[in-house]
Amino acid sequence: MDVTANAGILAGFRSRRRATRRRTHAYFEDFAARLDARAWTPDTAPWARWAWDVVERELGPADGVTVVDLGTGTGACIQAMLRFTRNARFIGVDFSEEMIRHASAKTYDGAAEVRFVVSRLDRLDLPPGSVDIVLSAGTFHHIRNKERVAAIILAMLRPGGRFVNIDHFRPGPRYRAETEALRRRHPEETAANDAARRAVQWIYDQDQGHPIEYHTDPYAFAAIMTDAGFTGATVHASLQPGYGVVTARKPFLPGPAAG
Repeated sequence: MDVTANAGILAGFRSRRRATRRRTHAYFEDFAARLDARAWTPDTAPWARWAWDVVERELGPADGVTVVDLGTGTGACIQAMLRFTRNARFIGVDFSEEMIRHASAKTYDGAAEVRFVVSRLDRLDLPPGSVDIVLSAGTFHHIRNKERVAAIILAMLRPGGRFVNIDHFRPGPRYRAETEALRRRHPEETAANDAARRAVQWIYDQDQGHPIEYHTDPYAFAAIMTDAGFTGATVHASLQPGYGVVTARKPFLPGPAAG
């Protein structure tokens, strides 16, 4: 194949990528006004309540910290974190201007500061070592280049900083087995979870034009974080199949060498 043909293939690939990004952006611009009525929250969905219990257990009180919310949408995750944080500074990031507009109109009682940034996550530019916690909920399955975003997250975190990802996954055999075992141990909670999930199925049935997704297995995602330089990447199984939490930490700086 000659150089001209290779250049044509590459140009076509880039054109399709740009078109996909435009469609995805248009979808979320349109969806912003409906998101709050359809979002999973600790008050409306058992699996979301479980996930936020994991977040609170992993992060603790987390008072006075700086938190970045990736794919902040209309700010629901910042409001959820304010259940167990005080005087924290939040930076909500989303590539949808309309999502940011809705988020900016809300109040965030208990926060020291809340500001929003319009940016693609793979182009986010925050000062190195300036953040204590990076949170992502329902975002990474829309990200193609997870490795690049993982490196950006690692850079912005302070040593010892935490990363939490609540997301939809395409579970492999290991995670499916863990989910099934968890559901067998908690039959009543599983029944309540499944009933709540059936009650919101209409949302997905009516969702037209949902953007392309890049699901991965949660353990594959944990491996991506480890390869990026994180330590202690941990998968937290859920009663909801295909849903879970992955947590990780940026290593502390090495101490001084012994004399």
